[in-house]
Amino acid sequence: MQTLLVHNPTAGKGDHEREELLAILSLAGHKVTYTSAQSGAFARILDGEFDLIVVAGGDGTVRKVATRLVHRRAALAIFPLGTANNIARSLGMIGDRQEMAIAWHEGRHAPLDLGIASGAWGEQAFVEGVGLGALASITNDKVGADFDGEKRILIGRASFREALEKAEPLDLEMTIDGKPFEGEWLMVEAMINKYTGPALLLAPKADPGDGQLDVIGLAADRREEMLKWLGAPDKSPPPVEMKRGRMIDMTWTGKPVLRIDDSPTKVPSNQRRVQIRCQGEPLKVMLPKREAGRKPARKAPAKGSQKKARRSGARQSLVVA
Repeated sequence: MQTLLVHNPTAGKGDHEREELLAILSLAGHKVTYTSAQSGAFARILDGEFDLIVVAGGDGTVRKVATRLVHRRAALAIFPLGTANNIARSLGMIGDRQEMAIAWHEGRHAPLDLGIASGAWGEQAFVEGVGLGALASITNDKVGADFDGEKRILIGRASFREALEKAEPLDLEMTIDGKPFEGEWLMVEAMINKYTGPALLLAPKADPGDGQLDVIGLAADRREEMLKWLGAPDKSPPPVEMKRGRMIDMTWTGKPVLRIDDSPTKVPSNQRRVQIRCQGEPLKVMLPKREAGRKPARKAPAKGSQKKARRSGARQSLVVA
């Protein structure tokens, strides 16, 4: 299998991990081309004819690659090297790297949606989700910046807890597929993936490839339940209300932070409205193992360029870190 490895040299063990990743893929039978996600040639190399793109990095690196893969035939896989690794967690790509690299040859894949958040202020693609309120308010690179791994996740959760204790209900109007989603919300999140923020399983029933967004709302009268849940978030479902839909429309007043993936987004005071949806054509992600009950990939409309690509000889794979 022809594979492109895109590696973030500042993630995980940095450059020391490059040789290990190359060895894992080579031993698993991949013919590997390497590029750094920080290379000036990154975009050009990504345009190459590959069957598989392996991203070695955190959620930010996955997003950098995934949002550039629309209408391309290459499948996506992940070696998670970041802190939260929310995308990899949601796709089940947390495990033994060698086993995953071997399993990718079996060709089992599933769809992965990309989202679009748009307003008068502009348009932005996302892979995780869009949020407003308590969780969004602590989404920045400074939280736990001096720590790595589980320590940073814990610090992020503690920061979220502190923000949640002080949070006021949002002055928000929201519809899901034209129907009101009403409540005194301390936070709302429109999610593609199951995990978000500091590795929090906020949407356990989310399917990253079903063409819909899972919207969760934390009501003000469930603040104490959420504060308690944060102490052991993997032990029980989150105390939130959940709805699913294809088009989310939010209009708000005041100054809450709008989060798109892991970045706060500046919205002018007279343009505080966002519409959120999935793009029409999902990406294809390789599954690390057989999943019972997993839905097959949705078939996207064939395009001329895709037909040509399918006729063009050898399969190739790309890995991005």
